Parts: sequence; structure tokens; C-alpha cells
Amino acid sequence: MKPKVCAYTVPRLIKALMEQPRTAKELMQATGLGRDGVGAFCKSMHEQGAVHIVDWRFDGANYIPAYALGPGTDVVHRWNKNERKLFEIFGKDLLSRNNKEVAKLVKLDPSTIRKDLNALTEKGYLIRNPVKTSNEAYSWRRNPKMAFPDFGATQSYPALRTYTPQRPKPNIPQQSWFSAIS
Repeated sequence: MKPKVCAYTVPRLIKALMEQPRTAKELMQATGLGRDGVGAFCKSMHEQGAVHIVDWRFDGANYIPAYALGPGTDVVHRWNKNERKLFEIFGKDLLSRNNKEVAKLVKLDPSTIRKDLNALTEKGYLIRNPVKTSNEAYSWRRNPKMAFPDFGATQSYPALRTYTPQRPKPNIPQQSWFSAIS
């Protein structure tokens, strides 16, 4: 049975959120607390403005919010993995890259990457460079006037520590063969 969220365990949740943005599931793993209590904690803290949503993470079936401590504006758009990788690639510099170069960096098919590059172009994050001839490949670069999304802390999170309560050791004196048994 997992410990419940109470006045004694809330500091664990706050400390875990101070370290890095986390989902409710990651908070459960980091603190060892139960699902219902952690979910209620996240919901009430969000309603009061004490935490804000910095990212939406896909857990295999649904997108779940990742919370960061403190007031802020909630992120409403859910970025897929390819778009995140493109933000990482184009966020470093203002170089122009074609879809084959980007596909090699991301290790995916160029047609798949082209679809995501065009989607980010439509949203205004990237600029597609004009071509001089019809057989020249399109290239994209970062739009310097548009800020890229902030996904909270770094995306490479350390392994989450699980909480294991320490059991008190019994205070029984050591007995030997010659001690009296009572």
C-alpha cells in the first residue's frame, strides 16, 4: 500500500517539481505516493496557479501534461516527436537545410520529414527558401522572428528515484548462549 498525500508528503511532491517538470505518473514514481492523491494534488495546484503545463507527453495511449512549479502560461499545442527533433535541429543556428540533410540527422525518410517541415512552415516557425530552378531541392531555415517553444527543463531526464520507506529496526538487545532467556 502506497503512502497517501498529506501534510507530511506534500513537500516531497514540491521538491520533485522543483527538480524538473514532471507528469503525474512521473511524480508518483519519484515520490512513491498513490495515483489518486498525486492526481488531485496536480489538479488543485494547477487550478490555484501554483504549477503550469510546460509540455504534453505521449505515454503510449494519451497525451498527459507535464507540470512545472510556479505561475506561467500553459502550453496548449502538443508537438509530435519529429517536430521536437526539428525544433532541436533548427533551434541551434540559422543555417538552411534541405529535407535530405534533415532526414539524415533525424534518421527518418525524407518524405516524412518534408511533411513535418511543411507543417512547421505553415505555423510560421520555419521559412522555406525560394528555389532558382524547378529541379532544385527546397531548403528550410529557422524564422528568426518566431520564438521556438520552451519544453521546460532539458528533455533528457535522469532516472527517477523511487521512494522506499525505511522500516525502524527493532530495539532488542543481542542475546548470546549464556544470557538468560525470559
